[in-house]
Amino acid sequence: WQERETAEAQDEMQDEIQDETQAGLLVCISPPAHSFLNSSFVNVDRLQQREAEPLLQIHPTDAALRQIAEGELVRVANQLGEVVLRARVTDQIVPGTVLAPGIWWNKCSRDQRNINQITSQAETDMGGGATFYDTLVTVAPLPASQQLPTTDQAAALTVPVR
Repeated sequence: WQERETAEAQDEMQDEIQDETQAGLLVCISPPAHSFLNSSFVNVDRLQQREAEPLLQIHPTDAALRQIAEGELVRVANQLGEVVLRARVTDQIVPGTVLAPGIWWNKCSRDQRNINQITSQAETDMGGGATFYDTLVTVAPLPASQQLPTTDQAAALTVPVR
């Protein structure tokens, strides 16, 4: 019984993902950045310099379809919210998928937001686990009229937490 139910659920999920990606949406995953432990150690200057800034890795095919250039600021959005990240165009990611290493503190981001803005709190139907690796997004270049301060400037604008 369980094997049959599991197989049917996986088939349905695969169909759903294919339908969404055909609609121009990309699957967004957000594993921890190599130098951080989730949101821990983001305040350590040496580790922050190693990571540079919040990035979005995108495959060259997906970037070309969206007219996104290497190093360009992009808006990553879905029905839950949006975040601005710098695009890193790389063939090290699977087409149809984008990767945003996290979790940067809001004050370290240009728009004072992080990848959690677009991550659902919903639970999976099988097992009740987190669905944060099943986030579908649109990605588009940020218009020149909406350019934001650098990450250093953004961090300087924030009030320290006491």
